[in-house]
Amino acid sequence: MLLHLFVSQGFQTGSSHYSIIRQRISMVIFKRVANKFSDESRIEIYKLLDHFLNPTDPLNRKFVRIYACNTLRCMLQERFIKISNFLPYFPSILENIIVLLTKNLTLLESKSDVLDVLSVVVKRVRCNIAPYTDSIIQLLPILWDQSGDNHEMKCSILQTMTS
Repeated sequence: MLLHLFVSQGFQTGSSHYSIIRQRISMVIFKRVANKFSDESRIEIYKLLDHFLNPTDPLNRKFVRIYACNTLRCMLQERFIKISNFLPYFPSILENIIVLLTKNLTLLESKSDVLDVLSVVVKRVRCNIAPYTDSIIQLLPILWDQSGDNHEMKCSILQTMTS
């Protein structure tokens, strides 16, 4: 019941205050992941996170998208999930994560966190990543050059490569 209220509020548009509401919704979902969502609820959350990661929505400011990434990581790290429920949203989410990494984030710490999310996504979708490997492979050298002496970022890049 509570989840359905959050999902409907997450798709609201209008006032710039909805950016804050979207961030808070991501935070609540993130904190409640330990309380095992049903498959139907997970599908709604994937749909909502896909919406929150959309860079063309002006209400999805960077902080909303970063929180959505962290929530996605937490959801995908759950042990017993049906990855088939995530796959319909995977191409869009992957594209939006790459846009976030390449065009929207400037702080290396933020990029490192989002790159860790990308690594989790790659591990969970396994062979379904094949059509998208070129996009990811092209991204990594750019991020490596940007990382300079930041070894945390370089570790995240290497982790993504080995996923």
